[in-house]
Amino acid sequence: MPPRWLHLLQRDRAGQIVQVPVSQSLGMDSNWILEQIMDTPERESATGDRLSAVFDVIDEGDYKKARARIRDIEDQVGLFPELQGAKSMLDRLEMLAGDEKDR
Repeated sequence: MPPRWLHLLQRDRAGQIVQVPVSQSLGMDSNWILEQIMDTPERESATGDRLSAVFDVIDEGDYKKARARIRDIEDQVGLFPELQGAKSMLDRLEMLAGDEKDR
């Protein structure tokens, strides 16, 4: 999307709403525009916090609890790349832990 098609509105020092030019947007995906130009977080903070908590539980080695938390998040917001990454990491760690028990 060419920058001339974007109309970014901000308040100036006097509190008036003014249009601010956008210098770059052509060739960027909508997520980039939302995050970089419109200063919008990648996801709402509660989901981000819950995802961080999943990785904390994985680091603690409580894989059963981590898997339950992943299921809860997936049931509420669906599957997204970082959650899939947590699932894949957990799968690998559980597989490695199983290999260690077999030795």
